[in-house]
Amino acid sequence: MRPIILIVEDDADLQKMLGLVLEQAGYEVITAESGQQALVYAEMSPVALIILDIMLAGYLDGQQVLSRLKGNPVTAPIPVIATSAYRDDERIQELLVEGAESFVLQPYEPRELLRIVADILTGPGEPPLV
Repeated sequence: MRPIILIVEDDADLQKMLGLVLEQAGYEVITAESGQQALVYAEMSPVALIILDIMLAGYLDGQQVLSRLKGNPVTAPIPVIATSAYRDDERIQELLVEGAESFVLQPYEPRELLRIVADILTGPGEPPLV
């Protein structure tokens, strides 16, 4: 079974591009456009990894979603890569303290993102499980 990655991104173009990159690398992808949708999918699907846009529009922003994911015993073990188009070192540090495994600045460099995904899912330097 291929690892399932949940992409939480409200920008349709970024979501599509990221989904294509991950699918071409052999991952299965599910997507959520909102924080509420992401929380439901994360709890109900066998998600191996979440890529979470911190600047989500709507009721819950990405940081709130991360906090709820890590506060729920069902979803807390799922690794999260936080992303944003804005670099704010203080906020990045807060995200890492809250439980994000990594932070990736948008726009994505596909090779670097795939390396980070593989490192999180299989361990640094290990071949991907795809």
